Amino acid sequence: MKNTFTILSIFFFSISISAQDYSLTVNNGTGSGNYFYGDTVHIFSDKPNVLHVFTEWTGDGIEYLDIADEWHTILVVPSESNISNLTLHANYDQLPIDIAVTMEMMSLFGEDDGVFMENIMKEIYFSIPPNPKGIVFLFHGTGGHGISMYSKYEPLTLAKDLYYAGYGTISTDANERTIGDQTGEGKIRWVANQATQQNFDNNIDLYNIRALKDTLVARYDLEDGFPFFSYGVSNGANFSDLAAAAIGFQASAHNTAHGSPSLYHLREDATPVIWIQSINDQNESADSTIALANYQALLDRDICSEWYWLQRSPLYEKRFMRSQNNITQQKSLEIYNRFLEFPSLMNDEHIFVVDNILEELPSNFYAPLGLTPAQIRDAESQMKVMNGDHGSNGDFNKTIIRFFENTCETTATTFPTDTPFDVSIFPNPSNGVFNIVFSKNVNTVFISDITGKNIFRKKINGGSTNLDLSHFTNGMYLISFQTNGQVVNKKIILQK
Repeated sequence: MKNTFTILSIFFFSISISAQDYSLTVNNGTGSGNYFYGDTVHIFSDKPNVLHVFTEWTGDGIEYLDIADEWHTILVVPSESNISNLTLHANYDQLPIDIAVTMEMMSLFGEDDGVFMENIMKEIYFSIPPNPKGIVFLFHGTGGHGISMYSKYEPLTLAKDLYYAGYGTISTDANERTIGDQTGEGKIRWVANQATQQNFDNNIDLYNIRALKDTLVARYDLEDGFPFFSYGVSNGANFSDLAAAAIGFQASAHNTAHGSPSLYHLREDATPVIWIQSINDQNESADSTIALANYQALLDRDICSEWYWLQRSPLYEKRFMRSQNNITQQKSLEIYNRFLEFPSLMNDEHIFVVDNILEELPSNFYAPLGLTPAQIRDAESQMKVMNGDHGSNGDFNKTIIRFFENTCETTATTFPTDTPFDVSIFPNPSNGVFNIVFSKNVNTVFISDITGKNIFRKKINGGSTNLDLSHFTNGMYLISFQTNGQVVNKKIILQK
């Protein structure tokens, strides 16, 4: 019998390591170590240089990766007895030399206390390659600015990846950022709620984005049907979906929010949406239960859409180098070591075990680190990404681009009228063990409680599985099955 052991190296990120049966070598990244069959290993590429982008993983381990062209991916160690060593190599490429982010003051429109105003000068930020394949509007979240889509590390990685793929990007400020709070809520937001009532006559933000789109069409002499898309974070995600519908964009990317339900259920102009939802989102405006229902409403209407969870991921030495404010490898290591002084914040795999990591940080956490306020903000952004919490992330950039490029091409086979694939669960209710059969191979199962909090995740690869949930309390649970971005949701009842 093989002895279990505890891995002390920071490079080993296994969920349940039992023996050193497999050796994994990750070049230009993190994740190297010795693992056992079935282990789930988080793989991270190193931060690319400022004018480079991560492109893909290569090596004999890529067939076991969850997504082979995302900088952060997951490898499930294979069961093949003839494999003992696997290798992965992170690849990078240089951005075109013509890349630049330009700020231009542009005359648009405003609204203050219901009064429409013309010739309002707004800051417009854009990065558009020659002969773009498409243009993506980037929408900031509550309290944000248009520039934040290029000045913050995570959304900037999307802008860079889009440019590398031949797409332009553009951002500006919500009306409330330019004019001031219009609702008395004390929050700066895009107008995105009560979606069925929003149009160009009563929504100044929609009016401005349509005008900005028309300006781009005229300036770059874009042909009819030129593809526009949108991406947003938090409140910007809600507005992204609304703008895509009202203005006629081809699709929207929705990052960590739940949207206005009437848009997905009722608006005739609703467009395809790719949802990137944080599994541990603490923001009240990003309820995963509502978001899943809105996603399912699109599928029920034959509007092709995809769903992805941002899972919690382990702390590692180079994590905090993902910064726009010069957090060096040495400084990132110091932050990492600082976390090791507070082991109650993490489990053995260095994954945070508290829901809101920023609230749980000791008051003196930053004292010995010598970080600037901007570096602290960058570090905290990475903490929230690691904890699957509210905020932008760059973990699905290539997946978003792929969705934009192939939107609805496989609607007939991938998204049938009823559900993407069939699931049979028996017995249901059950006193503990649920037997599950799929009509196609499924790679991930999630279970959430009635509040929408994810409480279970299992990586599988096949057409059936058994789940023993006897350790859960009696009640109703939402169980989600995911394969290649498609999701089927079912309800199960545990009665012991």
